[in-house]
Amino acid sequence: MEFEKPREIALRLLRQHVAGEAYIEDLLEGTLRQTRLSAADRGLLQELAYGVVRWQATLDWLIAQKTTGRAQKPTLQTLLRLALYQMFWLSRIPDYAAVNETVALAKRSGCGPQSGFRCFLGKRFVEHEMRATA
Repeated sequence: MEFEKPREIALRLLRQHVAGEAYIEDLLEGTLRQTRLSAADRGLLQELAYGVVRWQATLDWLIAQKTTGRAQKPTLQTLLRLALYQMFWLSRIPDYAAVNETVALAKRSGCGPQSGFRCFLGKRFVEHEMRATA
């Protein structure tokens, strides 16, 4: 298996999970056996995979609030869930890093044309969160 970053692996596993291929626990267990990740990267991968699944309904609601309920393509929806999970639940990851990493991952995943939209969406959530905490 070629070297992948935790967010790339999380995206792949979440896409498989959404497609009904397996439970996230089984996908994660099999992947962790096959990959060589540092302890920190393994922890991030597990947190992203379990967290997005655990909070999926809330994440989808947040996405719907900023997209006026427009349905997104499955890969785009999963990318947005990953970004928002990091922004709202992972305090050790700066918002700009979550947005930048998601845009880069989107381009590598074939969602390049929508990457500007994701960046805009990320900025809208960052600005909203900043106003809410000020």
